[in-house]
Amino acid sequence: MMLHQDRRGAIVNIGSVVSERAIGKRTAHCASKMVIDAFPHSMAINLSLMGIIVNNSATNYTHLRLRGVLDKNAKSRKRVNVPLAWETNADDMDKAAAFLVSGDAGFITGSQLLVDSGSNASLYFIDNDA
Repeated sequence: MMLHQDRRGAIVNIGSVVSERAIGKRTAHCASKMVIDAFPHSMAINLSLMGIIVNNSATNYTHLRLRGVLDKNAKSRKRVNVPLAWETNADDMDKAAAFLVSGDAGFITGSQLLVDSGSNASLYFIDNDA
């Protein structure tokens, strides 16, 4: 039973799939993302009595305007590890976060939703920057 049944909230952290799938030569970056990945596990327990759910939404290569400066070859190399062959974009992340704070996700807590165009499911990880 919740201590504060009239209070409810949701926290969504934005993480990265590199918390589950490392990239060569980026140890510190991957480790920092693993911290974000661990956060909802503890916080979900701590805040559940107040009716607050805590989750992560993790992405892979996210399409940003900055990526527009990458040449065609660089973009192709990044997409090798993305089965759907396109980067996640801001709208995809917005929709995932909106779902995680909605009533439809009210019983999901301490979890991570991968919004990664299938990159975490792919068999091989090819580090083209090695």
